[in-house]
Amino acid sequence: MSTWKREKERQSLWRLFDRNKNVALFAPRRLGKTWLMRTLENEAETKGYAAVFIDLEAETTALGAVKKLCREINSKRVVSSFFSQLKTRMTDILHGDTQAETFEDLLLKADWESMLDATLSALNTADTPCLLLIDEVSVCLSSLLAVSKEEGAAFMRRLREHQQKYTGIRWMLTGSIGLDHVAEQYGLGGTLNQLDPFPLNPLTPEQAKAYVNHLCSRRDLPRLENNCHQLMQNRLGWLAPHYLSRLMDRIEDQAGDHAATDNHIKQACDSLLSYPYNRVFSDWPDHINRNYPDDQKVLAHKVLVLLSAHPEGERMEAMRNNAMISGSDMNSLRNTLVSLENDGFIQLNTDTGRYCFIFGLLREYWKRYQAI
Repeated sequence: MSTWKREKERQSLWRLFDRNKNVALFAPRRLGKTWLMRTLENEAETKGYAAVFIDLEAETTALGAVKKLCREINSKRVVSSFFSQLKTRMTDILHGDTQAETFEDLLLKADWESMLDATLSALNTADTPCLLLIDEVSVCLSSLLAVSKEEGAAFMRRLREHQQKYTGIRWMLTGSIGLDHVAEQYGLGGTLNQLDPFPLNPLTPEQAKAYVNHLCSRRDLPRLENNCHQLMQNRLGWLAPHYLSRLMDRIEDQAGDHAATDNHIKQACDSLLSYPYNRVFSDWPDHINRNYPDDQKVLAHKVLVLLSAHPEGERMEAMRNNAMISGSDMNSLRNTLVSLENDGFIQLNTDTGRYCFIFGLLREYWKRYQAI
């Protein structure tokens, strides 16, 4: 098994699930959270679980999120006769016949809380323990809270209650926004206390080297020399599989089927920052625009524009004294820095006390295209 396939992380996660633990996966963006969850889903049967992957990114209401959950469970056939079991439970909850003839009819008959309880109750009786792999919970929660703080809070509290109640089900929640930070901003930090935190880190230099060599083998290309690996890793600065793969695309354009040189690596990095390949970074500003509250959105862009001009980073005091940011209060700045740090834009160097971009190519992109 290749070292870049997160085998150590997967082994640790299966141990947690076997110990009846539920997990909140914490990681900045583009580190492969969804890939990891899909991999767990694919190998679940061999581990004695029935796994269901659910992506809640597009859901903006609790009812929509629960319907998506129910549809995915139904499509996986985790529980035999799921429809009939769910209909029976819904009839009990509603104190009368639902008159539903199809699964979709049933989804129209009840409120989301009753439907969620009935669904999980049915899952809890399955012969095989179920693993629910729920992606983009934090994005969904942010959408819920933006529309109704009461509904968002109720949704998270019900999830916590059901994690306690239905012990035959394992949960893994994650998202491209820091789930804990979103919850804490709205006083919902306690809703995560049934979940064991599990951090997902960037690839190590050896893992990144193994992954790039794997890409070379798949493409019938010569493997990179150690100096090229080092140069590539230094320029990128943050070893996420997604960006290593995109860089390999550009290296292949530069070197063809010949062995890559240092110059090819430099040209490939420059190329990734040029149109149209620079679109690989466009989801970063889009992420802020879609998911941050309006007041934090403006401040986040100002902070990143400031930091893009300083490769070594800036201390918080210097940021507060900057003309662009000086009007912001301390709490707003601190919360924005935490959000940007959780979401993988920046990191704090504890030795220098400076905040800086988490990887060099993103800083270069921001300086070139966002600092206008």
